[in-house]
Amino acid sequence: VAGVLHKLGGRLGNQRGGYEPTGGFEAVALAHLCERAYPFPSTSLAVPREHLMRELRGFIHEKRREAYWKNTIAGGKYPHLCAMGNELREICGEALRVIHIDRPIDESIQSLKKRSAKETGWLNISDDRSEAVQRWLWERKLALLGEIEHLTVEFDDLRADPVEQINQIIRYLGLEPTEPQVAAAIGHVQTESRAVA
Repeated sequence: VAGVLHKLGGRLGNQRGGYEPTGGFEAVALAHLCERAYPFPSTSLAVPREHLMRELRGFIHEKRREAYWKNTIAGGKYPHLCAMGNELREICGEALRVIHIDRPIDESIQSLKKRSAKETGWLNISDDRSEAVQRWLWERKLALLGEIEHLTVEFDDLRADPVEQINQIIRYLGLEPTEPQVAAAIGHVQTESRAVA
């Protein structure tokens, strides 16, 4: 979905990376911020909350400024954001919009196990650690979703019918993308689906 938002014109970051076959569309600055806060695979905050708030607020305000000048929206994607619900709500207030990609927890766990098995260094963790991290993120995500308005997009529905799901995202966010932007967003999902299959 981060790729979809990028293709629709959203501001997610000037330098982007990630682990998905098509890149992941995670702002490098946001990834570094999140990893300092919760160094993978830790589930404990490693910095004072005030430090996290200061860095997260700075990132969000920078993306909002960029989005304002581009007449679009600011966004962010990184798994650790599931654990930062209180901070996001405090910084963004009523402006916070959350798109929840509902993928079965067992699929998410298996995905992280497979990715970890291919990695070396700090990204290579045991199956038990992979499951623990994913379950922690899942629990924190559910806690956040229980407290805020959000849009749920089923992972399989997005892959099976990207047109309908992307239109739903556009309506939820109040976007007015061009036809080429919508076509690019649909093409991104189709490309990502083929890469994952």
